[in-house]
Amino acid sequence: MTASPSIQSNTEILRYSHTVGLCVMQDRGFMFPVDTLVAEDGRLHTVSRAYFAAAAQLRVTVYDTESEYYGVYGGFGDEVGQFKWPTSIASDKNGRIYISDEQLNRINIFENDGDPISYWGVEGSGKGELLGPSGLAFDADDNLFVSDQLNNRIQKFSKNGLVMDDFRIAKDGDAALNLPWGLTV
Repeated sequence: MTASPSIQSNTEILRYSHTVGLCVMQDRGFMFPVDTLVAEDGRLHTVSRAYFAAAAQLRVTVYDTESEYYGVYGGFGDEVGQFKWPTSIASDKNGRIYISDEQLNRINIFENDGDPISYWGVEGSGKGELLGPSGLAFDADDNLFVSDQLNNRIQKFSKNGLVMDDFRIAKDGDAALNLPWGLTV
């Protein structure tokens, strides 16, 4: 009998099946993956970021669970659809894809096929401004929550970038946020 790694949750046992993707610097590979989105069509969109000498790896690789490769989108730069330090990926109810960029302090928006639409975000510490946006998650009402890492807070935005709420928690004490990074709603 061969042992198989597994994880037990409250209701089921999850068993390792297989790995998808390659650690290569071109085509279907990715380097330094930081987040993956499972889109409504079942395709996986993996955000990769790398040191600046390998800026070509700042992209999103799209494939499925059988390792079928569908292409890449994004790239290094500061134009619409480009990144300098991508961090997290999420999709809204319409299938549009949102990717945070910690260095450019903005959220890039793409169609579900990877075509860039726009971006929003302004660097700063005021309500609605961003400083190192990292984790992204949509709630049931299609509002986007952003881990505003260097401002030690979580912000709630409409999917068009209008700030709706600012969760600033005291800097000291048990409820303090200190560089929040990941986020799940």
